[in-house]
Amino acid sequence: MNNASNGIRARRFLFAATVVSLCGCVVFSLRSPMLRNTAAGRRTTMLIVGMDGIPAAPHADTVILASYEPLHRILDVVSIPRDTRIDEPGTRFRKLAEVYAFYVKAASGDCLTAGRMLANTLGKIIGSSTPLVFDYVTVLSYESFRALLELVEPVTISVAEPMHYDDAAGDLHIHFEPGTHRLNAARALEYVRFRDASGDLGRIGRQQQFLRAILSRIAHPAVMAKLPLIVWRFHLAVQSNLSVWDMFAIAVELRRLHRSSCWFSSLTGAPQGRYLVLGEGVRTVMARRLAASPPDQPARCIVKVYNASGIPRMALRGTEYLRSHGYDVLDWTTWGKIIPHSRIIDRTGNPLVVRRLAALLNISDVHTQLTTEYAGDVVDVMVILGEDSAVNDAFRDGIP
Repeated sequence: MNNASNGIRARRFLFAATVVSLCGCVVFSLRSPMLRNTAAGRRTTMLIVGMDGIPAAPHADTVILASYEPLHRILDVVSIPRDTRIDEPGTRFRKLAEVYAFYVKAASGDCLTAGRMLANTLGKIIGSSTPLVFDYVTVLSYESFRALLELVEPVTISVAEPMHYDDAAGDLHIHFEPGTHRLNAARALEYVRFRDASGDLGRIGRQQQFLRAILSRIAHPAVMAKLPLIVWRFHLAVQSNLSVWDMFAIAVELRRLHRSSCWFSSLTGAPQGRYLVLGEGVRTVMARRLAASPPDQPARCIVKVYNASGIPRMALRGTEYLRSHGYDVLDWTTWGKIIPHSRIIDRTGNPLVVRRLAALLNISDVHTQLTTEYAGDVVDVMVILGEDSAVNDAFRDGIP
């Protein structure tokens, strides 16, 4: 009886702490310029730079463009590979990661100033004819990443294939076997740093999977109760032109954001030697994506369904389900391998098109392909049904 009473009191305390934390965040965030910008319906764009551990000249190990469109409550998370070619006058360096290190030296070691310089350069490249303006820049190190994750851990991640890497010189040893892992801060850093034969693109996929897990973890009551502490530690741990009030505003918006409103993509150029070169086509697609709000009445899309579940006829079941809800499914077939979690690959560039589809199928893993490579392909959206489709509530009603 005492244990039951203690459990009830603990849950009540946790609930009360969460409510107080949220109220505090809302009150404090009212002083935020970002919140006023959001209230006015204006898009806010930020560049996030994750630095490596080289003391003299830190390189950009991870570069993410985050852009929030408040009218439809859509968060774009765009990863930019560190091997992207940047033609910066005055230096022989051409890789994005190296150009950032050059900027750090040019700024006398000021990593935030270097981040602003990188944002200015990327804005000119991505924006094509009209430069993209970054409202905010945030720079963090491995140490600050670990410090932040200590308040959010554990983070649950599914590993599909063995991950093994040993670097004696750098004292880095990464070992993960397939399965579900609950990662503490140190292990989470190992996971996002891992790089295999798939190169930076494979690592970007894992990093985006980790970010999805973080967004889910933030909604947990135990984490929500610590939200003011998380925001304050973020303020102390990173280098940014965000004020602490802006950070509170971001925390409140993230808490209210549904998973189907978070869109992940990568700005990937064409391989040319050591570099990935951004062509005019992909830059135009990116600029158009971030220039304005999507139309309120998106056009219909053509869907293709793939079976990656290992369950016979799953793609056919998915096709029948989508057609029963008015979707134009061109074809269904098998995927190249079995995957644990279903995913959607979007080629439309319009998040409202796929948000409705993702909500209907109860699929949170959505990736947008920012490319003109498939301009001649009539398929707008690829639905890949993984092993979790066997227990997906979306398929339980009306499907034979």
